[in-house]
Order: sequence, then C-alpha cells, then structure tokens
Amino acid sequence: MKSANPDVQHFLSIPWCAAHLNEPDTVRDTAPSRFPKQNTEDQLFSTTLNTADTIAAYLTFYKRPSPSSSVPASSSSSSSSSSTSSSTSTIPKDDDAGLNIIRQLKALLTLRSGVNGYPDVSHGGIVATILDETIGLVFPVNKSNGLIPDAAYMTAYLNVTYVKPVRTPQTVLCVVDVTKVVGRKWWIDARIEDEGGVVLARAESLYVRLVEKL
Repeated sequence: MKSANPDVQHFLSIPWCAAHLNEPDTVRDTAPSRFPKQNTEDQLFSTTLNTADTIAAYLTFYKRPSPSSSVPASSSSSSSSSSTSSSTSTIPKDDDAGLNIIRQLKALLTLRSGVNGYPDVSHGGIVATILDETIGLVFPVNKSNGLIPDAAYMTAYLNVTYVKPVRTPQTVLCVVDVTKVVGRKWWIDARIEDEGGVVLARAESLYVRLVEKL
C-alpha cells in the first residue's frame, strides 16, 4: 500500500531521491501534517502549502527502530533505575545516558514558484517554516513507535541561518538531528540541502514538552 503513495512515487522518479528512499530499513510516508483535520490543525501544510504551485510533495523517512527500542511505562531495564519512579515513560534527565529514540528524520520536498519571495528564490519565511515543521515531525514519529510520551511539544526557539538562496523550482532534502534531550527539553538541529548535498539553510532549535494541567 505504501507503493501507491503519490508522494513516494513522485520522489522515486527522481534518481537522487530514490537513492535515499531505497536504503535498507527505511520507513517512508507523506508528512502527517499534509492531511487536513477538522479542528484546523496543520491547515498551513495540509491546505495552504499543499498545491502544485507551492510545496508539491512532502515525504518523510527514517530508519526503522529495532523492536527493543520502545520503552513502555513498565520498563525496568535502565541501569539508572534508582533515579526513576514507576512513571518511567517520562524522558530521562540525562540524554547522554542513552535515550533510545529515533534521532534522525529526513524529508524530501518539491518546491515550486508559489513559495517565492524573490524571482526563482523561495521566501525566507517559507524556508524557516519548512525547518520548523520538519523538526516538529520528530515527535509524532517517535510517538507512533512508542518511544516517547504522548504529549505536546512546542518550539521554544528556532535560530535560522540562511546559507544560500533556496532556488525554485527545486527538490530539496531536509535533515533533522536530535542532539540532546534533558528532561522536557529537546535540542534539535536541521539543515536543508540541494541535490548535490550543498547546505542552503540550517537551524538550531529548542523544543519543550508541555506539562499537563492537573
């Protein structure tokens, strides 16, 4: 059924994209924010930027986690169990101790002239939005694999560096890397590359898991 996905077929028709998507153990799917929701969530990417003239296709992919990666609430395998309570579904305080999550997510996007700010160049705000959106997709991917709590995660800051113009029309690669997790805070870097691997823009971000109100 995945093979019938039009976004998958679109990017498989582009040789350099197909090389990424055909790597072993790669999970690939249309970005979840591309699907309209009744409460208007994700309206920007599901409707406004989901046209043949804006972002024509948007596909995420990542390496499939091993079956032992999931950390259910009842897990007691951590060597630092003395510092954890019965609610071990919360994120460990020290990321360096070995938080088992999907740390890298990639996305392919085909950009068209509808996102332009200058002639044949994407608007800088769109570039920042793509970085922010793709970084944010780290969380639903990890949630769906049972690796993190089913909670809300919000952007605390996003620092964007524009390295080169993002020209259109063009298909680009966005690479997201989780660099550190401490408590509720996630430090995540991202970059946008062209077909040749040239970095066009990069971002440093901090996301925070929200605390539920009692």
